[in-house]
Order: sequence, then structure tokens, then C-alpha cells
Amino acid sequence: MKVLVLSHDYPKFLDWLYDANPGLADAPYETQRQVRAESLFGTNDFYLEEFRDRGHDATGVFVNNGHLQRAWARDHGYRDRRETDDSSTSVLDRMRTRLADTVVSNFVPLLRSTLGDEFVRPSWFYDILGQQLEHYEPDVVFNLAVDGISSEFLADAKQRHDFLLVGQIAAPLPGWVDADVHDVMTSALPQFVDRFERKGIPSEFVKLAFSESVLDRIDPSGPRHPVTFVGSLSSNHEARIELLERLATEVPLKVWAPGVDHLSEESPLRGCYQGQAWGRDMFEILARSDVVVNNHIGVAGPYAANLRLYETTGVGSFLVTDDKRNLDDLFEPGAEVATYDSVSDCVDTIQYYLEHDAERAAIADAGQQRTLSEHTYSERADQLDSLFGEYTGA
Repeated sequence: MKVLVLSHDYPKFLDWLYDANPGLADAPYETQRQVRAESLFGTNDFYLEEFRDRGHDATGVFVNNGHLQRAWARDHGYRDRRETDDSSTSVLDRMRTRLADTVVSNFVPLLRSTLGDEFVRPSWFYDILGQQLEHYEPDVVFNLAVDGISSEFLADAKQRHDFLLVGQIAAPLPGWVDADVHDVMTSALPQFVDRFERKGIPSEFVKLAFSESVLDRIDPSGPRHPVTFVGSLSSNHEARIELLERLATEVPLKVWAPGVDHLSEESPLRGCYQGQAWGRDMFEILARSDVVVNNHIGVAGPYAANLRLYETTGVGSFLVTDDKRNLDDLFEPGAEVATYDSVSDCVDTIQYYLEHDAERAAIADAGQQRTLSEHTYSERADQLDSLFGEYTGA
């Protein structure tokens, strides 16, 4: 089958990627694509590797990466509207790269719901994406950007190109998103699967994963970190911020996040902040950590689902995660990961394991073995491959 994987990158990641690689924005498409792949950020390329291993003609597109998308258009002989349209970068699109995540997460959905998706997208966005669908002629579109592409565009594209549209999401679903356009929805959150089923959308529970290839592509040597957290600290993470602020006063915590400028001036996290960490940098920080703290976003509710579960255990580090109803379906608490059910319990758990190296190492090793045996992209790709075949008849 021809499989096209659609992804949407964080604007701050894109800023970091191109700032870290001067001149990359003007490079040919394949050069930019290779640098993006080497960053190890996100899930797109890990899925691609597995789909290709199963014989599929798989391609990945990062729909909101303007530099990469325009390079694709130029290198494939398609028209670049930037050359003839001075409005190719909308005012809001430029604002999005500068505003804090807490503003964007509230501002953009409001404008989308009142003025339409076209208002908040630069003119090249749907123009080039439409050209890519025409060029690749996919049998399956695996949409990891459910909250980043308009339902109207996807419905029209399906009618014109006749592909199976499979969505995946385990993050807050904005009210303006209409998942009904998808033929099948997948999620690592059971309540999302139930919600889609109630709406009459065929749905399947698909957990997130870790790629074994990461172990050969990172350097775990270097300075060790006693206690780390790597992740977002936006307005969607109020409980997480409260937890980490308490930890900052009790344990030797280091924090990597897109930013902390939105936190109060008195927040102890400002003193723990180490900067941003994306992809490879994140994996190496996790691998060099004695204890990694995980805390789920509020939308996860009572379920364990996020990527950090698998990324931390996958690189062989000791994970302390919030206790969830289904956690023992993923890992054995106390044997493969450590858990906490309150802020105070988290402090006590971290302090205990910092003082018990052998116990900590045994749990970290067991957690890694569980992930490498059950929670890899190879396992997930087998599940998705069967799903694609079931609905396409291939």
C-alpha cells in the first residue's frame, strides 16, 4: 500500500530546529528532511521506518513546516504561492512563533471557530498539502495532525482521491475539530476510543511506543542528572506545575521545557530550568537521569498513556509516574516503574529511590525489558498494518 503519514510540529520545535541549523531553510527538500529525521523528535519517522519494513511505500509530511513544505513544492516542480502571493504568511502565523503556548492554545481555536481554518493558516498550507495528496496518491492517510488540518479540506480530499483516512490523537481535542471525517480513529486513551465509538466512528485502542533504533542513535554518556523532568508546562498542565514546584523545593530537580516565562516570578521552577530539549537531546537527558518524573496531562483522566512512559523506560532509566487505573496493563508498578498518588508521595518516592541505587537500577532494567518486548513501534505497526488491511481489503 501507499501510506502517507501527516504530522504537525510544535512551532517552538521548528524555531529551535532552524535556529540550530543556519541556512537549513534554504536547503533542498531532501536535506531539510534528513536533518528533521536526525532530530529524532516526534513519532512520524518511527512509524515510517516500520511501515517501510512491512513493504509499504510510506512517506511522511510535516504539514505546518513552511520551510520544508515550500522546499518540497520547489523540488517537485509545483507552484510556490509565496512567489506570487505576498500574504503567503498570515499575520497570525507569524504571531504563533512568538506567542507563549498558553496564549496560542486559547487564541487559535477561538479564531478557528469564529473565522474559519483558512484565517489561521498561511496560503501555502492547504495549497501544498493538496499537491502532495495528488502527487503521492496514497491508499491510506495516517493523520497524526487531527487537530491541525480542517475537516472540510480532508473531506474534499477524500472525495477527490479516494483514500482510507485513519486518525490518531491522545491530546486535548479542540471543539472545532470534527473527527467524523475520518474512516477510523485510533487513540492511546480509552475514553477517546469510547467517545468516537459513541459518535459512530470506528475506533481502535492503539498505545504509544518507543523505537529501539533510538538506542543506537544517542550518546548516554556524559554528566548525570539526579532528578529530571522534560515536557510542557502550559496552561493545560496546572497540576503538573504544582507538582514540579513542590519537587523543586524538596529534591535536586532539573527541568527542560519550551519555556518558563509564563510562570510566576516566584516559581521555584525558574531556578531549575535548563532550557529546551527536543528529540535526541531529550532522549540523552532521559538516559543520563537517575530518576525521571512523569505526569500526565489533565485530559488523560484516570488513564496512563503518554509517550514519556515508553521513552524513559525505553532508554533504560528509572521512571516515577502518576498512578493510573490502567498502569498495570502497561507496566508492573513497583517492579518496572515506580508510582505516586499525591505530591507528597512523589517526594517520598523520589527520595527513597535516590538512596537505594540497587533497587532503582533493578526497576529501571525491568522497565526497559518490558518496553522493548511489548511497547515498540514494531508492535504498534503490526496493529496498524492489520487495521489498514481490514479497511482497504489489501
